Amino acid sequence: MTVAAYCAFRKLLLDAVTSDVRAPSNEGSFRPVKITAPLGSIFNPKAPASAEARFTQCNRMIDLILKALAPVLPERVIAGSSASISFAAYSGVRPSGDYWVFLEVNEGAYGGRPRSDGPDSIDNLMANTRNNPLEDLAMHLPMICDRYELRDDMPPGAGEFRGGIGVVKAQRVLTPGFITHESERHTDAPWGAFGGGEGTVGKCLVYNTTKSDEVREMPSKFSGFAVEANDVMAYYSPNGGGYGNPLKRSARKVLEDVLDGFYSAEHAREAYGVVVDLETETVDAAATEALRARMSA
Repeated sequence: MTVAAYCAFRKLLLDAVTSDVRAPSNEGSFRPVKITAPLGSIFNPKAPASAEARFTQCNRMIDLILKALAPVLPERVIAGSSASISFAAYSGVRPSGDYWVFLEVNEGAYGGRPRSDGPDSIDNLMANTRNNPLEDLAMHLPMICDRYELRDDMPPGAGEFRGGIGVVKAQRVLTPGFITHESERHTDAPWGAFGGGEGTVGKCLVYNTTKSDEVREMPSKFSGFAVEANDVMAYYSPNGGGYGNPLKRSARKVLEDVLDGFYSAEHAREAYGVVVDLETETVDAAATEALRARMSA
């Protein structure tokens, strides 16, 4: 974890994107940085503490570094991201008796940026994974993806530049088996920056398609959870936090978000002060100006 901390600091402070001077990766780059990770903390665990979900700490650490640097680097940092790698392992036994297993990583979302919205449905902060074609998986594994799309149950963090939108992915197993899953940010939402609103926490639901009234909300991390045929794990990754005052967001961008289904016209009014006429699919400019004036007072 100490190595990860050094890498995070170097990338944030000495990367080509943030520095006009090329800084080589040598001892001089790291000597000024002191890492304090008390033994027994999640950044420096002590046996026999669980340590399998190691990417979780790395992502949360990078997110916290960004938050700490926000006051001095306002034009270079972003709002809170999902800061989570959703790693899922599915396994079971086919009717033929053969054992099967599938591992996957699900996307999250970045926070709003100084000049643009946070990217939707994307690995963020620290990740290096590919997206597996669902059609190919269904041909080779006894599982079906019932749903895979941008999250639509909760809005992203409001801001002049809104937070990115996470995904919802519902995988249904066709044989009895087990699911292990690790994720993060099920209780604390990605933070907003410079007046931006918080994002949305993640969640994980397990249910059976033949027993629709039984839905179990899972913790952010669980291991070896026994499932039956037609059980579904639906993972909702966190939405990113917003950057800047939502009342400064372009009314046209708000309209586009509403028409794209990213959030409701009611949310546009309450969070952004934008009055959208759904019948004409336009912004009521006069009503918007008046509402924003009242909200800014």
